[in-house]
Amino acid sequence: MQLSLFGDTPQEPAAGSLHLKYSGEATEKHSINAELYARSLLGFDRSFKRTNRFLLGHATNLEVQAEQPSSFKGMLEYALSPQGKNDIAFWLAIMSFFGIDAKSFAKVPMLLFELLIDLIKKAKGKKEQLREHIKKLELDKEATEKLQRLVENNELRRSLDEMTFLLEFAGLEAMEIQQPGLATVTITKKERPYFIAQPEDEVTVESDDKVVSIIYLSPERSKWQFKSGASEFWAEVLDTKFLDKMQDKNLDEIIDLKFSATVEKTTTKEAHTKQIKVSRTISNFTMFSSPTQIPLL
Repeated sequence: MQLSLFGDTPQEPAAGSLHLKYSGEATEKHSINAELYARSLLGFDRSFKRTNRFLLGHATNLEVQAEQPSSFKGMLEYALSPQGKNDIAFWLAIMSFFGIDAKSFAKVPMLLFELLIDLIKKAKGKKEQLREHIKKLELDKEATEKLQRLVENNELRRSLDEMTFLLEFAGLEAMEIQQPGLATVTITKKERPYFIAQPEDEVTVESDDKVVSIIYLSPERSKWQFKSGASEFWAEVLDTKFLDKMQDKNLDEIIDLKFSATVEKTTTKEAHTKQIKVSRTISNFTMFSSPTQIPLL
């Protein structure tokens, strides 16, 4: 089953209240380092806003209204910008995944944050496992891609790191995020490592205009192999006009043709494995009228 995330635009104001609570021996003694406390609140503010801006496309305002006396339980209020209300319908189908009545769409901002935390915990913070858990949600393509980009967003991961950093210290065992009508989101000291920001991958992009020929073309037109001089490489074709022209041709018809094209090479050195991955895209095709009509580059 594949869930579509489009629906009717709701009219109810998208606003709600949250409780951010810390627990452990330090809170029982009413003594948390002020810098750590402020750092965690700021990390929550940034990650909550970034999650909703990334997925809804509009700002979510978040304010601390009060703190419950003699506790470390902050009471916060949020409100989605007016433009965001028009787009919130995009995510209503997620609510059915959590068993929430679609009429309660004002809970969507917290629901999206809950989904994010749940994914990270299930995947233990690992990028590849996050991809697998997102696939299991069986959302439509656009929602899947948005969630994928969100969980791999380095700024978001740094914000979540800040939010949970105080759990590394003695006397603090868990933090809870609560909203009436939704399950409490809990992050424990044991789960803190899942939220530590990982070193960023080193990515370099090179773009070059080349004379190329096609040496392999899969029957479904999904895999293309090219040759340029002595170099052979696979590349994703981004030129839709070129794809349309090649749609009904077989390899024998185009094997001797020469094209000028822009090849973009992306090299990624993964921080955690030191593995190097190379991918290429190719676009801006121009076909020469004969194999001998090749410009001097």
